Amino acid sequence: MKRLVSAVVTLAIAIVVVQPSVGLAAGGVVGNGTPASCTEVAFDTVFFKAQSSGGGVITFNCGGAPQVVVFRAYKPVATNTEIQGGDLITLSGANTAGVFQISTTGSLKLSNLTVTRGYGTAGAIENFGRLIINDARLDGNAAIVNGGAVTNHAEATLTNVVITGNEAAEDGGGVYTDGGKTTIRNSQIAANRSKRGSGLAIFAGVLEIEDSSITRNSGSGGGGILVRGTGIVTTLRTVVAGNAATEGAGVLQLGGTITMDETIISGNGGNALIGSLAVEGGGFNQAAGNAVLTNVSIVGNRAADGGGLGAYGGTIALTNVTISGNKGLMETGGGRGPAMLVHGGNVTLTNVTIAGNDSLLDNYGAVYRSAGTLVMKSVVLANGPTKNCEGAIVGATFSYSSDATCNFGATRDSATLPFEALATNGGFTLTQMPLPGNAAIDNGAGVGCPNVDQRGVLRPSGLACDAGAVEYVLGAASLATVFEYYNVGFGHYFVTLLADEIAKLDAGVFVGWQRTGQQFNVHRKTGASLAPVCRFFTVAFAPKSSHFYAPRGFGCEGTLQNKDWQFEDDVFFTPIPNGSGQCPAGYLQVFRLYNSGQGGAPNHRFTVDPVIRTQMIARGYVGEGAGVGVGMCSPQ
Repeated sequence: MKRLVSAVVTLAIAIVVVQPSVGLAAGGVVGNGTPASCTEVAFDTVFFKAQSSGGGVITFNCGGAPQVVVFRAYKPVATNTEIQGGDLITLSGANTAGVFQISTTGSLKLSNLTVTRGYGTAGAIENFGRLIINDARLDGNAAIVNGGAVTNHAEATLTNVVITGNEAAEDGGGVYTDGGKTTIRNSQIAANRSKRGSGLAIFAGVLEIEDSSITRNSGSGGGGILVRGTGIVTTLRTVVAGNAATEGAGVLQLGGTITMDETIISGNGGNALIGSLAVEGGGFNQAAGNAVLTNVSIVGNRAADGGGLGAYGGTIALTNVTISGNKGLMETGGGRGPAMLVHGGNVTLTNVTIAGNDSLLDNYGAVYRSAGTLVMKSVVLANGPTKNCEGAIVGATFSYSSDATCNFGATRDSATLPFEALATNGGFTLTQMPLPGNAAIDNGAGVGCPNVDQRGVLRPSGLACDAGAVEYVLGAASLATVFEYYNVGFGHYFVTLLADEIAKLDAGVFVGWQRTGQQFNVHRKTGASLAPVCRFFTVAFAPKSSHFYAPRGFGCEGTLQNKDWQFEDDVFFTPIPNGSGQCPAGYLQVFRLYNSGQGGAPNHRFTVDPVIRTQMIARGYVGEGAGVGVGMCSPQ
């Protein structure tokens, strides 16, 4: 996939008439239909009337073009207030003032607008009451201390929000939580900067992150996430990728508790601000606190020591985790523990696969323990040429090593441990499938293994549970997960199952692409009644580019004759739907939707969701394929 350059995004769609939310008085309308009428004075008239009369809904009538309303002073929210921007309004603090402060009696709901250039001790928005932000953008704000875009002390919920380009002098370039509860869903936290916790930081309270991405943030510690004090963090179906810091580039834990489930920590490493390599814990670094990581991929991270994970204090428990392709890059000495460095605390690994991690000079163990406690149960290590282990492991049961450095015992050292490459083998995360003949198959813990593997597949599938993160199922279809991305600047959708491409997309190497949260299954290998699916690429509609997928015998051959489309490869396999668009039993219809050339370049969206199909048709997309527009079939 070629590098794509993102465009500056301006949200602009037609104004719609919005009815006030239930329970709110009618607040008022800012403006009389012209851009010149939408001033701070006009906003203040409506806003302060709402504050003095029990709250209300504030909308805008500034004409049909995007409008910036500049604030010279922050707006104190003391009542139940809702502000709707209609995807046309930007509220700016002009780099001189914060934008909103919500008191303990106040409630503020922001939707379909942008907040930018807010500047204050606590950034653009400081919340002591209740804050809800939906379908919005927080961009280019700054904090003198913590929380460039948002500082939350009470209750805040952010859904479908882009938080980017914000800064803080201390913690939380994007969002800082100092009490209460912050919930972030379906959001993008990208390219923020601060001293620590450049994407997200918490000192007290609860931070819940779901179906979101935390990418390309940079600072000196905790490029993606900082956990300290008594903070409690949970992540679910979240990507932490491409962040930079000298300590804990992905995640830095200095206290509190973090629980991560179905999470990818990938491509984190050096500090982009000062141009240096991450010194400790490229993916995850813990100095204190408690961490529980389940169904997690720690892949492609880098640091001088502890490329994937660094443990210096506290307690870490990893279950159903894949640690792969991480690097220890200390130029003098080779980089200790490219997979994991244990220099303190207590680390417990259960059904973990540690494979393909690399020390720069191959002279330190992929897992390096110099202090602290390290316990392994049903762990598989296959990292050659880098040796697997260095330093004593306190306890290791049902574990296997491809060399003799771990001292697991005569039948468990120097074992045959072939794996497939890192791939999307089902579920949200990236994993490595054991190949037939792998000694880990049916040789993990007989009692007490996890009920499912990292993908959610039931354990055991054979005589006993497998060691490692993934359960080998004899005769099972070779399934892969295709993930969908969207580029706002292009207005294009893209799907892929390629692990390297996914890692680069998540880390921001291909600029402007973010996960949509949509996915579907395909077959990775050929089989009866399965057709190879061709992938094509075009740059004939510059500056935009596009990809297209079609099965052989159902659209591939015709596209091969089109000089504007470059054939890349057969990338996966699916059944072809029949003439009426029906798929075989056990398969879902994959709808193929064409954008009709909107924006000057062709693009297709592939989805198994009939609701999304209806939405795209309403946006002018056209169904292509058999029946109502079925392009291929997805195994359930």
